[in-house]
Amino acid sequence: MFNMIKDNIKSFLDVTVILTMIAIGIFVILSDYKYFKKMKYRKDASISLGVGLGCILLPFILLVVVRL
Repeated sequence: MFNMIKDNIKSFLDVTVILTMIAIGIFVILSDYKYFKKMKYRKDASISLGVGLGCILLPFILLVVVRL
């Protein structure tokens, strides 16, 4: 079961996908987070920061899982 999951993640981890996810994370943090923080929408700012960090960190977490 774990080997099937690893194989699916390996096929998902293309360089284009990784770079796109990181770019989306940076874009969310630089645009949405700054806007919501400026407008003092605290919940929206924290959610956009979480989504941005998740998009940046998820490819690296998937790479660690594949290397196990």
